[in-house]
This record gives sequence, structure tokens and C-alpha cells, in this order.
Amino acid sequence: VHFDKGCYPGQEIVARLKYRGQVKRGLARARTDGPVAPGDKLYRPDGTASVGDVLRVAADGAAWRVLAVVDFDARSTPLHLRDVQ
Repeated sequence: VHFDKGCYPGQEIVARLKYRGQVKRGLARARTDGPVAPGDKLYRPDGTASVGDVLRVAADGAAWRVLAVVDFDARSTPLHLRDVQ
């Protein structure tokens, strides 16, 4: 990457990484017993702020496979949907 030349593909993403810090979210796979839908928000058990968003859902027998974008610092904690306590 050469920052002195003109525009290039991915310039906005590279600039964000360079000037704003680091990537804070990434893809994560999960499995759940309860129904979930794309667009659902994910929360930590003790939190009120969303730490992830469900992107894709696939039925797998009685379970559901989930692809979500999740904060890196929340990946090691159990997450839940807002309306599930």
C-alpha cells in the first residue's frame, strides 16, 4: 500500500485502520438451541449494550447455526438475545 499515490481500492478501510486504531469486530460462528433470526442483536448476560449482530442463520436439526459479527472482547463470554433471559 502506498499512501502518497491517489485513490485505490480499499483506501477508506486502510485509512480507518491507520488513523482510528484497530478492528474491533469480527465474524464468529455459534450454535444455539433457540430460534434466532438475521438482524437479532447479541448481548452479554450482564450488559445492556449490543455486542453483536446476527448475519445468517441455518437450521441444523433441533439446533441453529449462526454467523454473527461480534466484538472481539465479547467472544469468550456466553451471549444471549435481548428477550431471552
